[in-house]
Amino acid sequence: MYNSLSVAPLMHRMKGHANSLTLITVLSAMTITMISLSYSLYYSTENDVRLAMPFDFAVENMQEEAL
Repeated sequence: MYNSLSVAPLMHRMKGHANSLTLITVLSAMTITMISLSYSLYYSTENDVRLAMPFDFAVENMQEEAL
């Protein structure tokens, strides 16, 4: 009986630590996922822009406006 009473607070504390660890793990996984998704979208957008507009600016030849 004495052993079970001394283990009860320890088990309660371990459950609290487990909940905290679970929360930290889930938040860390979500953060890493969002950072990698943001980097991936940024990199693919940059590549798409470089393919569409390879130079910093473009000059269009408009004959109607030149006259």
